[in-house]
Amino acid sequence: MSLLTKGTCVGAACRVALVVCCCSLAWLLGATLAHMLANASEHGEMRYLAQLRGEMRYSGQLRAPPRPSHNRCGLMSQCSRSEFAFSVFSGAGTDHYPRVCLDDRMIMSRNRNNVGRGINIVGINSVTGEVTDSRVFDMWGHDCADEVVQYLESVTDGTILFMASHDEASTYTNEKVRAALGQLGSTKINELRFRDSWVLVTAKGYSLGRTYEQIVHKDEAVHHVGDWPMEAQTEGCLSHRT
Repeated sequence: MSLLTKGTCVGAACRVALVVCCCSLAWLLGATLAHMLANASEHGEMRYLAQLRGEMRYSGQLRAPPRPSHNRCGLMSQCSRSEFAFSVFSGAGTDHYPRVCLDDRMIMSRNRNNVGRGINIVGINSVTGEVTDSRVFDMWGHDCADEVVQYLESVTDGTILFMASHDEASTYTNEKVRAALGQLGSTKINELRFRDSWVLVTAKGYSLGRTYEQIVHKDEAVHHVGDWPMEAQTEGCLSHRT
């Protein structure tokens, strides 16, 4: 083989290697950037949650001192390692979406793409804390009352359910839905009216030991977001089941 041919082959091999190297580098940079954006999004959610926790309590009606940043989900009190720390916010208006924080993980939020108008539900395994399912039932857009009842009946015993309203959740929340939620421990669902804010944390098949529920009525709220009341919220510590 002549020196010219050898030089041509070497040059071609170098160009191929350079292309492969550039493609690999581009893929690595893309993957790194996607990971950074995902982390930034989640950290942004947590910062926003922490800001809300420090600025308002019970739907903005009472000012609260800044909350300890080291407590999971920004809770005022610390949960033990054998407990899940959680906080739940309903939506407020049309642009402030429901959020559920569990052990510093946002398991319901706009960024998670599992929220919408109506009743938002996310379930977790009461032993592991893993998310088992999430649903959005548009209680304004169409009559999905039977779907809600069927879903609640299908939930596996031992599931912890976090529920939060957004925009309007009462229109198709009929007596069947209210009865089904009442069986799960809700004491305020019969009070839910047009554009009220509402949250509930409960369990299927066993009792949490207390009721985690809050409702803010549109016509009684001190603070509003447009024609909607400020968000309802609840928080606490839930024991891991064994």
